[in-house]
Amino acid sequence: MLLTLSIWVTSATAQKLRCVVIDAQSKDSIGFANAIYKNTKIVASSDQNGRFTIERRNGETLQVTSVGYKTRKVKITEKTPDELVITLIADARQLQGVVVKAKRRKKYTRKITQQWNS
Repeated sequence: MLLTLSIWVTSATAQKLRCVVIDAQSKDSIGFANAIYKNTKIVASSDQNGRFTIERRNGETLQVTSVGYKTRKVKITEKTPDELVITLIADARQLQGVVVKAKRRKKYTRKITQQWNS
């Protein structure tokens, strides 16, 4: 019975992937990256240290994305280790800046003076 219990616990823990997302050039962790299995609704987000845990789905493709990096697709197979290091390459088409312009409003002084004269 103890052998059966240990096999069950081992198989239950092997159903998760523990991943860390790092920058390909600097090897620094990438926080708040998103991971999703293509064609499913199974998603995970990494913490500030680039670590996340997601259900293991052999035969599926795991897509990992982060702002400023190219999307990385990883095919999960039986040979994929339970602890996975995913490297992302910086995207050369990074956002350089944002310009926000407000629409100029007309003055409302005419409406205010009409109310005082009434």
